[in-house]
Amino acid sequence: MSIFDQFSKKITQAKERKRQESLQGGQIALLRANTQKAREEYPEETMSLNEFLVSIQEKLSDRVSILDPQEPEEKSIETKDAEVIFYLTKDKMLAFACVLPPVHGGQDVHIEQFMEELKSTGIVYGIKEDAIKRTVTEKNYLCPFLAALGTAPIDGEDGILSDAFERVPLPDFNAAANEEIDFSQEISMQIIKKDEALSYRKPAVDARDGKDIMGNALFGKPGVDVELTSGENTYVSADGKQLLAAVDGAVSITADGVFCVVPQRTILGDVGRHTGNVYCQTGNLYISGNVREDVIIKSVGDIIVGGSVREASLNAEGSIRIQKGCTKGKSETMLTAKGQVQCVSIEDATVRAGSDVFAEVIMDSQITSGGSIYAISGQGLLAGGDIKAHSNVVAKEVGTPSEHANYVRAGYRPELAAAIDAKDEELKEARATMAKVRKNVLTLEALGDDMPPEKRKLLEQLEEQSSLYRKKIRSLMDERETLTMRFHASGNGAVISEKIYPVTEIQIADKTKKIQETLTDRKIALQGNMIVVKET
Repeated sequence: MSIFDQFSKKITQAKERKRQESLQGGQIALLRANTQKAREEYPEETMSLNEFLVSIQEKLSDRVSILDPQEPEEKSIETKDAEVIFYLTKDKMLAFACVLPPVHGGQDVHIEQFMEELKSTGIVYGIKEDAIKRTVTEKNYLCPFLAALGTAPIDGEDGILSDAFERVPLPDFNAAANEEIDFSQEISMQIIKKDEALSYRKPAVDARDGKDIMGNALFGKPGVDVELTSGENTYVSADGKQLLAAVDGAVSITADGVFCVVPQRTILGDVGRHTGNVYCQTGNLYISGNVREDVIIKSVGDIIVGGSVREASLNAEGSIRIQKGCTKGKSETMLTAKGQVQCVSIEDATVRAGSDVFAEVIMDSQITSGGSIYAISGQGLLAGGDIKAHSNVVAKEVGTPSEHANYVRAGYRPELAAAIDAKDEELKEARATMAKVRKNVLTLEALGDDMPPEKRKLLEQLEEQSSLYRKKIRSLMDERETLTMRFHASGNGAVISEKIYPVTEIQIADKTKKIQETLTDRKIALQGNMIVVKET
């Protein structure tokens, strides 16, 4: 080769190096631009695309050979076919692909080749065939694109319970001994109708399993289901999605927080002549308003009145709670309960309770309690009337400075008093029958010897009846005497007050003491056979 030819070859190689360097620079610029588009399309995969870009650039540097003047010309210019490279994310949930262009007249890639190389990487699921076909057909070189995408698992959703009522217990209207009741607080209860929903259940949603691009199954976390638990007088709907009330009543919860329904009849508003008498045969009775005008109210459970009571009769197998007081009016007001009676003020009324009586004011009333009588809330006044308690009578004040007459009996046994009254009725009937028998006997005896045989037989029968009634009357009198002795022997109660005004007569068992002067902070009780007054 002449010197001229060698010089000409060097010039040609220099131009080719510049062309290849320019080509490589243009390819890298194009690659970076296309990679940026991919980042914008898949922003959450930016780091993966950055790593893929580095890998592609390194591959480009290896493929585009810059002419080396020290190498033979036929070795420096190497033909290379188009090449597909892949990038798989670490979680194998997606794969990017990029087709590198052929070099120095190399062959283009075809679809079958692309798919074979794809599968050789282990990718078998979520293959984007349309994107692959478009890239190959349109010869979109140096353009990273999503070639395969797995299906991510979806965790299930836990079941949810949503309540239509608050999970709070029904207020306990039975007060403890010496408890001060705040009658100013509104009665709070949640009223519910039969078949009304207490709680709703949204079932758990099943998990949806997925699969990565390698065909591996991916399992979602299953949702945890919840169940509706039924308490007393509740039931779960057929579809298991609702907890419903089995009866009309008031919502409450058990000790472990399970909904239950306390049977209750609810009357919203007043009760009076316009409603007539009310008889509640199931559960408690709640009247939100007032009770008026000679009506009779009876319940097999408690009676709760949100307003006041006037000129009415209330009878409860349970307890009675009256929020705003009771009074006589023109007609008598009577409260009868086997349990407690609670009323902010009791004026000129008759109360018979099998247990304790609680009030802020008791005035001119007839009160009989099978427990204790408490006037310790609010004003705490007990004045006038006839007060009888099986146990204690406790009040802030007994009587008034105007010397209001008061009669207070503690240690009173109402059941014995009732038994004595019953014996008196039996004695009255027995004596009346005995008198009729004796009258008939005397009438027949007056016939003397002229008495017919049938009359004589009747006389014998009447004399036998007379003898039986004499024995019965004697037995009833003995029983009454025993009850009376027990009645007078009961003296475990006491009268306790911050202030007791004269004239107050206090009886404990069969002993009586009259208070003739004002006493402060005193407890009056039976000690031996005497009533003693002690400081509290």
